[in-house]
Amino acid sequence: MASNRGARLLLVVGFLAAWIGYDAWLVSHVVLDPNATRAAAHALVETPAVRHRLAADLSTELERQLPAAAKDSHVSAATAAAVRDPRVSAAFADTVSQIRQAILSDGRGTRTFTVDGTALTAALHDALVPVDPQLAAKVETLPPLEVQLESKNLSHVHDPRPTLGVVALLGITAAVLLVASSLLLEHDRRSIALAGRRTAYLAATPLVVFVVLPRVLSLSSAEAPQIASDLL
Repeated sequence: MASNRGARLLLVVGFLAAWIGYDAWLVSHVVLDPNATRAAAHALVETPAVRHRLAADLSTELERQLPAAAKDSHVSAATAAAVRDPRVSAAFADTVSQIRQAILSDGRGTRTFTVDGTALTAALHDALVPVDPQLAAKVETLPPLEVQLESKNLSHVHDPRPTLGVVALLGITAAVLLVASSLLLEHDRRSIALAGRRTAYLAATPLVVFVVLPRVLSLSSAEAPQIASDLL
């Protein structure tokens, strides 16, 4: 009986360690991964809310540099088409990566991040050529149409990935040792089945975060939840 209780205790503690280690690995290699950040940025710029804001900012910058464009009926459609251009998506992803790096660096305060104006100008020019060649020629002569993203009171934290890596390694190592010890004490069919079920439970975190939560958020009519849903 004592052996049975000890085995169950080792199993519970072991899978608690496994859950901590697995979640630390998940955050380090998925949430905070630079490649994942770029992929999320590409998903972000595909959302209607972000496209609308980016197109509005592009129109504002164009009218600032070329006031006559404010009266042109083709500008609105051209800016909407420009922000769908792959060059703009890549430039936006670069800017989001810069924001991520700034968050993980030292320092505080307001920071301004600029979406590459060369890509924006080229995309807008190409969108205008079929409908308004004269305005397209004028856009080509302008300085780069830069859209700025300002972040007030940007929070900065040290990169947690090295620490998370250590936590993941220790957690998973402890889990293997504890679960193995538990099965050495009680290695009947019931104990093995229990260990298998608990292993399956580890899939609950990514399942909830990346499958269930996006579906719930997509039901909202507000912009922020819908953006979060697309990112996940």
